[in-house]
Amino acid sequence: MKQLLRQRLIWLLIIGVAVLGAGAILFFQRRAYVRDLETKHSYWNSQIAELQPEIELGTFADQKVDDFIVNLHKQIAVLSYKYAIYKSIASHPELFPAQQVNNAESELQKIVPELKRYKTDRTYMAFAWIDYLMLRIDESLLRELVWAFKKIANFQFRITENHLSYSLLKEGPYVLKGQIVGLQGCSGICTGTHVHFVTYEDAKIVDPCKLLPRRPLTVWGISDKCGVAENKKKIDWPVYIPWIITQKYDTISPVLNNTHGALDIIDREHFPVIAAHSGWIKRETKPCPNAPICVDGAAKVVTICQHPTCKKGLTTEYWHLDWMVGEEIDKEEEL
Repeated sequence: MKQLLRQRLIWLLIIGVAVLGAGAILFFQRRAYVRDLETKHSYWNSQIAELQPEIELGTFADQKVDDFIVNLHKQIAVLSYKYAIYKSIASHPELFPAQQVNNAESELQKIVPELKRYKTDRTYMAFAWIDYLMLRIDESLLRELVWAFKKIANFQFRITENHLSYSLLKEGPYVLKGQIVGLQGCSGICTGTHVHFVTYEDAKIVDPCKLLPRRPLTVWGISDKCGVAENKKKIDWPVYIPWIITQKYDTISPVLNNTHGALDIIDREHFPVIAAHSGWIKRETKPCPNAPICVDGAAKVVTICQHPTCKKGLTTEYWHLDWMVGEEIDKEEEL
């Protein structure tokens, strides 16, 4: 009996030592992990403190494309460091106080969509960087592209006329959704290249963002929130890449000091403006002799109507064009 009791005590002692040893190992491992996290947090916070004061995200009006890209990368780096800090806390609730964990989870909900948005901007700005370096510096390349766009636009226009039924064409020239109807410019009351995009439903003006499909728009402009779900859209964007919005609907125009009943959009200078929907097309120049600004003496405007009278269905207007489909191409560009 005494020998059996002694054996049991020995086994209990061995088990106790093993449990204590395992606990000690876990404790020191946990402490080492916490110290490692603290070291990482310290480094990440130092990077945030170094980068954040340098970030100067400008606007369309006051910052060059390449400067914006540098700042955009810094902004993404800061958000990534913040994400890493809060994620490491939220993922280990056993290591941190409950309040700190809850705060980390709350911050992650803010950072994740913001980080996605800026990363999307970085992709869009890559196009801007190419545009800035190639098209603005190499004027011959820009001229060749403009010439090609005009040729394509007029070719599409002729093909449509040749293939549509007489019942459509008897009401006037017709275009299909996605056709090039002009090139972005700055004609009329305008301070810079853009498309002044006006939309109507049954002859009543409406906010274009209620008709367009939602797209990620760069923070370089005013807003990244415009559009509806894909299954609710009624028209498409009038540019290939809805790149920058410089002025929203129902804001106060800084030039005319009146309510802005349109969406101002920029893709790239002299790049195509496309039909947001199919319909009858009207092309006109609208003089602005008494305006404070009147580039070229008049605005070139394309109007597309789903109904021949433009009184029913959807109607869209595309203002300040540099060139309208159907216009002649300069002989100089032909050479």
